[in-house]
Amino acid sequence: MTQILRRLRGAFGMGFVWAIGGALVGGLIEGILNILPGSDLWLGVDMWPAALAIPAFLAGVAFSGVLMLAEGRRGFDELRLPRVALWGALGGVLLGGIFGLPLVVLVVLALTSGVSAAGTLALARRAEPRELIGRGAE
Repeated sequence: MTQILRRLRGAFGMGFVWAIGGALVGGLIEGILNILPGSDLWLGVDMWPAALAIPAFLAGVAFSGVLMLAEGRRGFDELRLPRVALWGALGGVLLGGIFGLPLVVLVVLALTSGVSAAGTLALARRAEPRELIGRGAE
């Protein structure tokens, strides 16, 4: 039971990390549209952070599931960047296919999910390894 809970926590954590990235990109788009002259059509619309964070969360959870099924127990040091990008793109396509999105949206979702997956692996590799505390240690 604890193994399932750990995997669910990891999947939702990946989704939240991707959602933060989507919200930041959405905030950038929102800022550009509010600053550019002649963008009166989009001026009153404050949807971009939420509109990109929600699908990014779902894509992060889908990527986590695909990666868990495909790579099993491999560590970050054993994963190859192009392969992880492929799994991310596949997760994005699967997510879009579940919701029946058009082909153009599927391509965009696959590209952004692949880039996000590769970025996630690169970021995870840069993190310093934490020392594990053994059972019974204080």
